[in-house]
Amino acid sequence: MSRRRPLAISFPPSSLTSKIDIDPSTHVYVDLALKRLKAVSRRLSATLTSFQDESRLLERLFYKGKNQHKVSLFWRHIEEIRRLCSCLVVVDLMTVVIRVRHAFYNSTNYENANLLKSSWTHLPNVFTLRSTMDALSRVHPLLMKILDRLLGAYCSFKRAMQTGAFLQLVLSLSALTCRLRALSEILLEIHEELVGTLRDLSSSLDAFHKLNHESKNMPSYPDTVPAMSSVPITVSDTGGYQSVTFTAKSGNSEQRSVEVSESSQSSKVKTLEPKKAMDASAKPKSERRKRRLDEIDAIFHS
Repeated sequence: MSRRRPLAISFPPSSLTSKIDIDPSTHVYVDLALKRLKAVSRRLSATLTSFQDESRLLERLFYKGKNQHKVSLFWRHIEEIRRLCSCLVVVDLMTVVIRVRHAFYNSTNYENANLLKSSWTHLPNVFTLRSTMDALSRVHPLLMKILDRLLGAYCSFKRAMQTGAFLQLVLSLSALTCRLRALSEILLEIHEELVGTLRDLSSSLDAFHKLNHESKNMPSYPDTVPAMSSVPITVSDTGGYQSVTFTAKSGNSEQRSVEVSESSQSSKVKTLEPKKAMDASAKPKSERRKRRLDEIDAIFHS
């Protein structure tokens, strides 16, 4: 009797989120995951059925020959293979896949296959998906051990055939071992695909949640910047320089003083400390001042 138990997979209602509460951008990831789970379910169902048939045949051969061959060396391999195969059957991977698929519909009626044809209504959280992956990861060492023991058993049967004793039984056991190993390799591929599907879904949801969280915490900036033509400018004449003060009314008001040298033909602009704004309504008194103002306006608009 195998001491291994079925995988404890459960999806309580508190771990499920309704579809209407989920961002529509994540629906594509869920649709892709359910499509892959459907393909995995079909392959797993057919493979497990064949594996269970071969396991029952192995059980039949074991009970028929255990009294006669229990002291033989090759019979020890039969006992170990029988025990490992029964452990894999008890794990029942098919039930795990069915429960995972029904979790997207918030249903515990696992015999209702028509429900899986409709659109999904709920989504398990990332923590529950990772717990399911952790439970499934414990099956991988069992499958690897089965593959290793089946190869060793076949080598033992091949050596036993050289003696010619019980040739019919040894040939049957060799064929059964090859068949079980081929099915175990398929089960290993299906298991890796199942775990990969859940991992991709949880990683996509986790990355999307982090992106939303970062976007909510980012500081907001104004969408528009006031045009320079709308910025008030104050001009004052201080000796050999002209002082221009402008105020930007975006958020907090700030005054900056820009100094333009009369002797510079390229009109270089220097940023100085804030100065007290003078009357902006003062008109230029000469053509030279008008020309300087036109150059400063061109600088601000460039």
